[in-house]
Amino acid sequence: MPAFERNLMLALERTAGPSLPTIPVVDEDHHFLLSLLPSLRRLELSKKALLKLQIHRLVEAEFQCKTNSCDLVTPVLLI
Repeated sequence: MPAFERNLMLALERTAGPSLPTIPVVDEDHHFLLSLLPSLRRLELSKKALLKLQIHRLVEAEFQCKTNSCDLVTPVLLI
């Protein structure tokens, strides 16, 4: 790349303003998760960590079932 083009690219990068923020998608899933927030914040730290882990496992199990055609077995929550 010629020096002129390199300098032009550098100048454009320096003068470029911040990118526009993305607008979050707010839908029923977003509202459902927000409805859980007050309860989650009231949990003890160890129970909160366990609940988060169980949610991740449940979502991962559902994802695996979608890709492997299996039935989802609901895990017993220990909280």
